[in-house]
Amino acid sequence: MNYHRLDQRRNFIARHFAEDIFMSAEPGSILVATGDVIAFPIIYFQTVEKLGRQITLIWLPMFSQPWYVRQLRACYPDLVSPFDYYDGQSNNLKLLMDANPDHTACFIITLDDDHSSDSTYWPYQRGLLTLAEPRSRTLSMVDMMKENEQLLQRYRPPNPAAVKRETFERDILFAYAWPEFRIANICEWAGAKNEARAWYQSALQVDPEFSQAREALARLEH
Repeated sequence: MNYHRLDQRRNFIARHFAEDIFMSAEPGSILVATGDVIAFPIIYFQTVEKLGRQITLIWLPMFSQPWYVRQLRACYPDLVSPFDYYDGQSNNLKLLMDANPDHTACFIITLDDDHSSDSTYWPYQRGLLTLAEPRSRTLSMVDMMKENEQLLQRYRPPNPAAVKRETFERDILFAYAWPEFRIANICEWAGAKNEARAWYQSALQVDPEFSQAREALARLEH
């Protein structure tokens, strides 16, 4: 009697999310995933359905295990790992990025604990991904907004009304709203309040329960 509640045959949220992630990353990129909810769909579609095989995928929670580093080296011969395990301190992301200068490192949402690369790299928002760009490279805010406007139009975020809030779908919806929120932050910091307001509103269209975006909009009105 309740099977229709469990029938997920037409639920493509995880698939669309993985496809949009792989579409956003340039071939040869090193994609660092953190939380299980974000990582599992990407790992599945790359491993089982062979999507995004040109992307080097690192699941950060496992990166601290020597066996996982050995597995990465076997799976991705082009990846240079300068350490046998990751600890976020002496063995950190800056060392990894410095050892792979021809591969752009990108992250889904943000990393809060490892700040080793802050003085050398800066975060550039490119759709669902945050790219670690060398500080020697400059990109204008206008160009960033134009690139994201084009990229975001190609995404397939889930309908907020259809998202099962008690499941992983809630986190995927948040990930889709995050780019607009980040770009709005940048515009607000630069004093471009009208542009910031528009991007905050876009974030809320994707995820109406994004409390940080709603608070930021209220802040702009004062």
